[in-house]
Amino acid sequence: MVKRHPGRPKLGFIGVGTMGGGMARNLLKAGYTLQVFDLKEEAVEALVALGASAADSARDVVRRSDISLASLPTSGAFLRWPKTSCPN
Repeated sequence: MVKRHPGRPKLGFIGVGTMGGGMARNLLKAGYTLQVFDLKEEAVEALVALGASAADSARDVVRRSDISLASLPTSGAFLRWPKTSCPN
C-alpha cells in the first residue's frame, strides 16, 4: 500500500485511459489522494484498485479536488469539458 501524505492537495483526474491512466498511477505511487473519472468504467476501476476514488462525473472530480487534471483524446473534447464540468 502506498503511503498518503497529509497536507498535499487533493488531485482529480479526468480521462484515465491510455495516457491519463499512466499519469494517474504515477500520482498514486507518489502518495497523492486522487479522484478519477472516465467514460470507460474499466479504466476507473483499475485505478480504484490501486487506491484512487471514483467520481460520478467530471464535475464531481472538479468539486472534490483542489487541483483537477485532464487527459482527453482530442482538443475538441478538452475545450468542451470546462463548460460542462466546472462548478459555477
